[in-house]
Amino acid sequence: MGGGSTTKSNQACDQTPIMYIIAIIVILLKTMTTAAPLTYRNSHGDLVDLPTVAATRVKNEFGAVLEQALRGGAVAITRHDTPRAVLIAYDEFAALVRDRASSLHDLHAEYDVLLARMQTPAAKRGMAAAFDATPAQLGRAAVKAARSGRKAR
Repeated sequence: MGGGSTTKSNQACDQTPIMYIIAIIVILLKTMTTAAPLTYRNSHGDLVDLPTVAATRVKNEFGAVLEQALRGGAVAITRHDTPRAVLIAYDEFAALVRDRASSLHDLHAEYDVLLARMQTPAAKRGMAAAFDATPAQLGRAAVKAARSGRKAR
């Protein structure tokens, strides 16, 4: 009979570390689900903390939440303290899209200039020489470029 109590005692000792691990996991999960402030760069370039609203409140008080988004630019909708969606005012959305479109246009223009520069006869000769160069020649060219202060592009 003594063997049965020993087994129960051993099981209790074996489970103690497991209970500590479970407690630590629960604490970590609670810490991870605590919503940190959501930030984004608005159309004016300011870093803004988004207010959060529970999905239940959105369902029950959509008009009030919509007004909050219209006043502040955007509202994050959460479910169980996890961000699920963002309600953004149309004016803010339009400004963000407009700003992004001009940035893409600028990048496209910059790309076109770089591509045109790479198509010149001098650039083509330079690339052919680089591909035909020996490792020693490439090493000397790299040292020379580093000493002259030129940056690789």
